[in-house]
Amino acid sequence: MKKLVLGISTALLTVIMCMAFAGCAGKVKGKTYVYEKYEITYADDVNEILKGVCDTAVATFATGLKGSEIQFKDDGTVVMAEISYKYEQDGKTVTVKNGDVKLGEYQVSGKKLETTLSSEKVGNISGLKSLKIVYKQK
Repeated sequence: MKKLVLGISTALLTVIMCMAFAGCAGKVKGKTYVYEKYEITYADDVNEILKGVCDTAVATFATGLKGSEIQFKDDGTVVMAEISYKYEQDGKTVTVKNGDVKLGEYQVSGKKLETTLSSEKVGNISGLKSLKIVYKQK
C-alpha cells in the first residue's frame, strides 16, 4: 500500500511540476529576445523570377533586424530599437502598444517569440503573402 501511495504521489508531483514549468516558460516579463531568422510565405501565383525579387527585397528589409533585441522589462515596458513602449501579455499573445495604438502582436512559443507580418506591413512586396520574424530568448 505504501508503494502505491508513493507512486501516485510521485506521478501527481511530476504533473504539477510540469504544469508549473510550462506556465512560467510562456511569460516574457524580464526576458530578452534576439533576432534569429525570417520565413517567407509566397503568394499562390508567384513564379520563380518573382520569388527571387521577393527574396532580395526581404533580405534587404531583414538586414535591419540582424542583432536587434526585444527587452521585456518587469514594469510592463518593452525596449525595441532603444525606444520604450508598453506591452500586455494574454496567454501566449504579447501586444506592443504606443499609448492606445497597437504596434504589433507577437506569439510566445517555448523560448521563441514570433510575429507574422502581412505584405502590406513590409511595403507591399510583390509575390509576398506574409513574413514571419522569429526571435530567440537570450
